[in-house]
Amino acid sequence: MGYHIYRGPETQRHRLTSTPLPGSVLLAGTHSVLSAGHRYSWLDPTGTPDDLYWLLEIDLYGHETWHGPFQPIIPPSIPATPFTTPWLPTRSARRRLIHTPPQPPLANLAMVTVPSTPPVWEQRTLPPQALQWALAQAPAIQLLVRQPGWYRVPRAALIEAGLDPAIDPRLLQLFADGVPHALYVSGESDGRLDANDAVAFYGEGLDTPWTDTRHYWLVAGTEPGKRISHQAFLPARPAPAHFPHTLTWHERHLYVAAIRNGEAENFFGAIINSEPHRQDLLIHHLVAPSAALPAADLEIALHGVGNGEHRVAVHLNEHSVGMIAFAGQNHHRATFSVPYNWLLEGANQIALQAHEVPLDVSLLDAIRLTYAHAYQATDDVLFTTAPAGQQVTIRGFTQPGIHVFDITEPQAIVALQGDITTYGEGYAVAVTPTGENRRTLLALTEPRARRPAAVRAHQPSAWHRPDQGADMVIIAPRPMLESLVPLQTLRERQGLQVSTIAVDALYHEFTFGETHPLALKRFLQRAVAHWQPAPRFVLLVGDGHFDPRHYLGSEAVDWLPIYSVETDNLETVSDDWYVDLNDDAYPDLAVGRLPVNDIAEANTVVAKLVAHAASRGRWKHRTLVVTDTPDEFDFAAATEPLVQELASAFEVARLPLGTLPLDEARQRLRDHLETGQGLVTFLGHGALDRWSANGLLSTSSIETVRNEGRLPMVVSLTCLNGFFHDPNTMSLAETMLVSPNGAVAVWASSGLTRAVDQLDMYRAFTTSLLHDPALTIGERILRAKQAVRNRDTRLTWHLLSDPAMRLD
Repeated sequence: MGYHIYRGPETQRHRLTSTPLPGSVLLAGTHSVLSAGHRYSWLDPTGTPDDLYWLLEIDLYGHETWHGPFQPIIPPSIPATPFTTPWLPTRSARRRLIHTPPQPPLANLAMVTVPSTPPVWEQRTLPPQALQWALAQAPAIQLLVRQPGWYRVPRAALIEAGLDPAIDPRLLQLFADGVPHALYVSGESDGRLDANDAVAFYGEGLDTPWTDTRHYWLVAGTEPGKRISHQAFLPARPAPAHFPHTLTWHERHLYVAAIRNGEAENFFGAIINSEPHRQDLLIHHLVAPSAALPAADLEIALHGVGNGEHRVAVHLNEHSVGMIAFAGQNHHRATFSVPYNWLLEGANQIALQAHEVPLDVSLLDAIRLTYAHAYQATDDVLFTTAPAGQQVTIRGFTQPGIHVFDITEPQAIVALQGDITTYGEGYAVAVTPTGENRRTLLALTEPRARRPAAVRAHQPSAWHRPDQGADMVIIAPRPMLESLVPLQTLRERQGLQVSTIAVDALYHEFTFGETHPLALKRFLQRAVAHWQPAPRFVLLVGDGHFDPRHYLGSEAVDWLPIYSVETDNLETVSDDWYVDLNDDAYPDLAVGRLPVNDIAEANTVVAKLVAHAASRGRWKHRTLVVTDTPDEFDFAAATEPLVQELASAFEVARLPLGTLPLDEARQRLRDHLETGQGLVTFLGHGALDRWSANGLLSTSSIETVRNEGRLPMVVSLTCLNGFFHDPNTMSLAETMLVSPNGAVAVWASSGLTRAVDQLDMYRAFTTSLLHDPALTIGERILRAKQAVRNRDTRLTWHLLSDPAMRLD
C-alpha cells in the first residue's frame, strides 16, 4: 500500500514522511502483482552522507515490515525532486514547460468588424453545434475564463486582439457553448468604442479532468447583441440575515489508476487508514448560534481502495460526529447533522480514522460543510443566494461603488439596482431579486472585476465542412506543425492525401473551445462519414498525460489529451478510443502517436521516420526475439512457433534471458541492436521503464545504444512499457522513440494483460507481416486488433509511431 521513510539509528528513528508514500496498489489494484517492480527515489534536503535510513513497508492489511538500515548514495548532482513516483507531486526528469500557444501576427488574421451580410449565427433556430461552426469560421476574439466572476476587458486589450477600432460597439455579440450570453458595453450608446470604454460580462470556468478554462467568443454581427438587463430597486420584506453556504475541501494530490470510475477524475486527497488524518476548514462570517438556526451539515466523500469493509470514524473539533460504513472499491458519501455550536469562526478541524476493520484503506475525495453564513462580503466580494421577492442587505464593503448581479441564469444576467448605505466604517447594499425560488447573486465593488486569463485573436478554421478529403490526418499542437512538413511531404510522395490540423482548431469547432478528447473523436466521426477520400490513418502528435490540470505540480505540457478507459485492473490511456468511431471497443482506423514534448523532439522523431523510409540494407530483414527468464510461464517456448514462422522471411536471432548471465544478455542485446534489426520483439515481465525485473533494457540504457540509421520497430509484449501518459516518468516506449537511438516505432501496452492474449494479437500481426507485404504497420496492427477477443489487450496497446510507416 505504501511506505514511510525514517532517518537515524535504530533506537532513535525519526519519520520523514508525513503520510505513507503510495505503492503499486494505487496503480495496479489489490489483485495484481507488478513482477518487474517500480523504481522510487527520495531527496532528504537536510540529510548527510553518514545518516542511516530505514524503510517501513505497510501492506493493505496494516502489517508493517522494516527494511534497513541504508546509507545514502550521493549522486553527482542533486535533483530538484523530493520524491519520484507516478502518483505523487514531483518534477519531471525531462524538461517540459507549461505551454501557451504563441499568438500569430495580427496581420495574418482578419479583423473583427461588422460583416457585410448577416452572419449565420444570427439565425434564431440554429442549434449550438451549428452556431459554433459558424463562429469558428469567422474572425473573433476569445476571452478565456477560469473562475466565476465579473469580467471587464478594456478597449485597448480588444484592439490588440484584433477588434476594429471604428466598430459600432452596439453590434458586439458574446457567445459561450454555442449560446448567446448577455454583455455590458460601457458608453456604447454613442455608437463608438471610446478610449475609456470596455466590455464586461459574467463568466464561469470549467471543472473537467482536462481543463478549468471556458472560452467566450466576442464577435461582431449586423444586429445589436444580447445585453445585460437592469432591475430597479424594489423595497420588500427583509430576508433572513443569513444564507446556507457550503465550504468545500477538494484536495487533489494523489493519482490512483487502480480506481475505475469512468470519466471522473482519479485524483484524491489523503490516504485514510489507521493513522488519524486531520484537515482544517476555515469558516468566515459564521452567524452567532441561536435556537432558530438549523444544524450544520457535514458531508464526507471517500473512495475505497480495498474490497473489504470500511469503517471510518469522523470527528469535528474533537467532537465525535459518527461512523462512515461502506464496502468495496466504491465511492461513498456520508452526511451528518452537526450541532451548530460545535462550529468555530476560523479554523475547524475534521479528523478521519479507519476503525477496527482489517484491510481498511480508503481515499479522501471531498469534505463539504454547510453552515449559516452572514450576508457579509469578504474582500469586497460575495457569492450568495437569496429568496426571490425578499429584500436582502449585504454588508462589509470598503467603498460605495457596489454592483449586484443575479447570476442564476449565467447567459441572462440581471443587474440589480441597490440601495447603498454606510454601515459602520464601510458600506452595505440592499437589493430585492425577483423571479422564482432562491436566486444566486454576485455582489462586488468595481475594483474586484476580474481580467480574463487571456484575450486573444481567434484563428478561423473549417475542418467540419464535408467538402474535403484526406487519406491521412495529422493532428498536432500549432508550434509543432512546421516540424511535421517533411513527414507530410514523404507520405504525399507515397501517394497519400494528407491534412495536417492544429488540435486547438478542433477544440474551437467541436467542443466550443474547451480542451476535450471528444473534439478529436467528433471530428474523426464526421470526417469518415463525409470526406472523400475518408481518413484511414490518424497520427496524433504531442505527449499527453493523466494530469492536464497540474494537480501534482508537474511542469509537463499536455500537448494532446489522452482518454482513459477502464480495464480489469486499472484505468489507463487508450488512443484507440479516438478511432473507435462506433464505440464497440474495436478500432476503425489505423492510429499512432508521437509523444513528443517540444519542437526538438518532434524534429528528431520525424527525421527518424524519414530516414527509415529512405534506408536500405540487409538489417531490415533481421528480427530479434528476446524472452524473459521462465517462471510459471515459459516465454521462450511460447514464442518458438512464431520464431519458426518468422524465419521463412527474416533472419531470426533468439535471446533467451534465462540461459545467460544478466551482464552477458545485456551486451548481446546491445550488439544485436547496433548491428541493426528490422523488428525486435520482447516477451516477458516488464515495468514502465524496463524489460524484465532485473532491467535487461531500461530507459537509462537506451542512450548508450548506437544504432542510428538502423532503427527497428520494437514490439514489447509485456506490461506498462507504453504507459506514456505519466507526466513525471519516461516510459521505455517513449524513450526508445524520442531518443536519437532506440527505435523508429514501438508497439507497447499502457496496461496489465496476460501473455497468452498478447501472443494472440502478435500472431495476427506477424501473419499479416508475412502474407500482406503492402500493408503499413498501422494497418497490420488494425487487423491484429480486430482479430483479438480480449478487450483490454486491444485497448491498451499503442503504436508510438506513424501508422503509415512501412517495415520494408
